[in-house]
Amino acid sequence: MKLSKYNIYINKNNYIKIINTKSGAIVNIKDKELLSKLFCLPNNLKDCKNTNLETLNTLGIIIDHCSDEVCKDPTSDTLTVTLIVTQQCNFRCSYCYEKFKNLKLSDNSYRSIFTFIKKQMESNEFKNVRINLFGGEPLLVYNDIISFLESLNAYLKTKKINFSIGMTTNGYLLDIEKYKTLVDLGLTDVQVTLDGFSKTHNKTRHLANREGTWNVIIQNLKKISQYPKHSKIILRTNFNSEVIESEKKFLIFCKDYFENQFIMHFEAIKPFNKNYKGECYDQEKEHENIIKLIQFCKHNQINHIFKDVLSRGFYAYPQCSKNSYVFDPELNLMKCTVLFDFDKNQIGRLNSDGKLIINNNINLWNGYTESCKECNVYPVCLGRKCLGGALKNKKPKCSYDVIVKSIKDIVCASYD
Repeated sequence: MKLSKYNIYINKNNYIKIINTKSGAIVNIKDKELLSKLFCLPNNLKDCKNTNLETLNTLGIIIDHCSDEVCKDPTSDTLTVTLIVTQQCNFRCSYCYEKFKNLKLSDNSYRSIFTFIKKQMESNEFKNVRINLFGGEPLLVYNDIISFLESLNAYLKTKKINFSIGMTTNGYLLDIEKYKTLVDLGLTDVQVTLDGFSKTHNKTRHLANREGTWNVIIQNLKKISQYPKHSKIILRTNFNSEVIESEKKFLIFCKDYFENQFIMHFEAIKPFNKNYKGECYDQEKEHENIIKLIQFCKHNQINHIFKDVLSRGFYAYPQCSKNSYVFDPELNLMKCTVLFDFDKNQIGRLNSDGKLIINNNINLWNGYTESCKECNVYPVCLGRKCLGGALKNKKPKCSYDVIVKSIKDIVCASYD
């Protein structure tokens, strides 16, 4: 027997916590005999009579000595297409990085994307197709989206291919009838942002005419929460110090209304918009506040928080998968859905006949190497941490130290 190469170790005062990033197992070991055997030469484990040994083997903490640990990329059999269906938005969020160009996917563009997907299905053995709807605000072009999704859904059913839809929306136009239609077509998850209660939310997330949006979004979400056939709803909060002040009360509010269907996700407001004059947090301060929120949720039995850092590919940037494609309204092929104006983000474009024309920028986004598979965080990173910021700011591509610290802190905050 031998220790898994995908283990992370945390030394505590009277025990060692072991986290396995492949299986997602978390164990606390206080047995000194077992610990001494675990950290000796691998063949010494054969003589260990501790009854916990079999359990550790089942959990993937230790493996057979001759085993070659293989961690499969869960996206390998999935074609993922992210569509920036429009660059217009009914909101004017103060921290938003988008330019609100009057561009949207045309009927001809949807046909080109449909043709592209068909060609991909013919030349690859994909079992799943996932469409991500992004904007701007995607529901501004709801009828166009539905027409495309209906056609694609019907085609994939004939091929017996699993079909799923994800959407990022501000939630203002997500009434119950639109939601039902989208769920019937394959919507599995949707992200809606609420920056706390109305007092803080309406300051930053208002309509173009500066009218508040909180009440409309909440009413939409309350109706959706009563619908029995629902998707996963990720309630994202972009926070600064003012939002943090009331966030704990907001979490209790969400627990009362949305306990079973919704998952809370926290991120600090980032300085993506150079014209934004409000408060932004650096990575360290953001992480510190997220840990405090997770601890609060634990102490108050709030279980619906986005903390599953050990799920396969949690830190892997989806668009960096070789089977992932991002198309803007002009059918430019990109890798990042944030750095629209970064020239190295555009790696090609899609022709009217559904054929991709790739440029040399694609080589910049190939961050994965074979050595990544030997790294103990590979199962949650897959060698695909977002490279956009690293490329633009000429920083190291690997975020190993940040990922390990995040895993350790979140696991300890959630389970200690």
